[in-house]
Amino acid sequence: MKLATLPPVIELRDAPPRPQIRNAAIPVWSELHRVRIQQSSWKSVAFSRITALEQGKNIAGAGDFRPSERAAGQLRLYVDHIALESLPMPSIIPLSGRGIMLTWQSGIRAVEVTSFADGEIVAEARENNETICDLPMSDPDSILLWMVMSPETKRPYVKAR
Repeated sequence: MKLATLPPVIELRDAPPRPQIRNAAIPVWSELHRVRIQQSSWKSVAFSRITALEQGKNIAGAGDFRPSERAAGQLRLYVDHIALESLPMPSIIPLSGRGIMLTWQSGIRAVEVTSFADGEIVAEARENNETICDLPMSDPDSILLWMVMSPETKRPYVKAR
């Protein structure tokens, strides 16, 4: 009767020396600190509120006011394309029909951006609760600059990226 031979438990091989592995967390965070990743605080708040609405948090009223995925996604893209860093915090309002509206207010001027359930975005500039039609609605930066340059604003605080 033959006994089966077992392979050795440890096999020693000659290998070229490897560089010593450093702790990955320290270099990564030190590099990240050098690269200033900066996002506007109003954008962070807006994105978190849109997510909260999608999850159904803090929605008062009867019925389902959660926005559609398409409405929330398109609104996030629209907000992400805004280059202005320091703006007032927008009001974020759920709409019936699964849409969302963002509203910025500065004195007598306001900008409303509505994202409907199908993903259509409509921007509207308002002064004294009247719609202003001579502004380019496709360019969010010009609309928002118009809003913060309101006549009663003494010193506008807007800066772009």
